[in-house]
Amino acid sequence: MALFTDGSIQTSGELQNYDTAVLSVASSEGIDVTSKVLLAQQEIATELLLFLRRNSISDPRFLVRRRIGVGDIVITPPMRRWHAYKSLELVYRDAYGNQLNNRYQAKWTEYKQLAGNAEETLFEAGVGIVHYPVPRASQPLLTLAPAGVSGTQYYIQISWVGTLGQEGAVSDLLQVTSNAGSVAIVRTASPPPGIESWNVFASTDPGQMHLQNASPLLVDATWALPVTGLSDGRPPGDGQAPEWWLVERHVLPRG
Repeated sequence: MALFTDGSIQTSGELQNYDTAVLSVASSEGIDVTSKVLLAQQEIATELLLFLRRNSISDPRFLVRRRIGVGDIVITPPMRRWHAYKSLELVYRDAYGNQLNNRYQAKWTEYKQLAGNAEETLFEAGVGIVHYPVPRASQPLLTLAPAGVSGTQYYIQISWVGTLGQEGAVSDLLQVTSNAGSVAIVRTASPPPGIESWNVFASTDPGQMHLQNASPLLVDATWALPVTGLSDGRPPGDGQAPEWWLVERHVLPRG
């Protein structure tokens, strides 16, 4: 699973899984859905930080939570639902504000309630957290070198690996085209502290990516397409899974 800070929880197109009309409504009303998706994630980040601050007093990282922020939180299915409903709430709020259309007001009210319910469900079920977060890798760096191979087109993704062997989410796909007699040399961009090594995934089919290195590569190591062709290793993982869960504390009032 990706971390909260790895990027957008979901795209504007994915909101159609929850509301098939959202993009057409946004187009007719001049609403930038992508900006609403990002704004929804920012608002959720604020609520998550408040949740962490009020529920993690016993966590040794409580005193440095402001510095950690939400970088150790894992995106789980309940959080994806919250983000979707929050994004739709913001879209229909603007649509109603543009036209004062009762139909849009009903949708705004509906998604506001669904977003609130999803938030409550997440906090009751628990927010997934990792002890040592490994961020999504940035796209690799490429250079060309002479090699006795024919020209080919393939796709590359990499993932970063932490000092304890924990693997983060893979980078965005990078399309590589090499001419006959040359091969791309792949290296990772400078990773953040705590990253010890990296993995490379490649394929001629972007939907069939496979691990290429037998063991994680050191951060200063490179990888080149072997003359024997690509390996058929495991597919990319989903990133880090939660290592522990934090749930909403219920404190009964005195008296």
